[in-house]
Amino acid sequence: MNPEPPPCLAIPCKVMPYEPRFIEAAAQCLIETFAQPPWNENWTPDFARERIELITCSPASRSWLLLGDRDEVLGALFGRKMRYLDFTELFVDELFISHRYQRQGLGRQLIAEVSRHLRDEGMACMVLNTERDYPSEQFYRNSGFEQIESIIMLYRNV
Repeated sequence: MNPEPPPCLAIPCKVMPYEPRFIEAAAQCLIETFAQPPWNENWTPDFARERIELITCSPASRSWLLLGDRDEVLGALFGRKMRYLDFTELFVDELFISHRYQRQGLGRQLIAEVSRHLRDEGMACMVLNTERDYPSEQFYRNSGFEQIESIIMLYRNV
């Protein structure tokens, strides 16, 4: 059983399916979030929009936004439905919460709400990659994700 998220009392928010009209705000949230330590990444608006568009243009895309009470983007989860022989999973390509709202239960709330949507759609699980020993690793473990010892991630330049 996955842990339930703490209530989002301090910050009024809602989870909704991604809509393209939010691409600029979602891209800006991605840029600002990953510019912070420990990532210190230098995303441009064009690269951030392209990343989101490449994920969301697919018919397999399953993506959600976390919006504040004035419909400002506080975070997002972008993923793709993947079918295997006997189950379907959501491969999470991006999950981020604005650095201004981290450590307040919003990430766990987003995961819990998305999990409800996925169960309704008949999906079995969520799968993702994260950097070893980054704070995100512990966040995901605390949110009910487990490491699969039999799986490794490999990389090859082309």
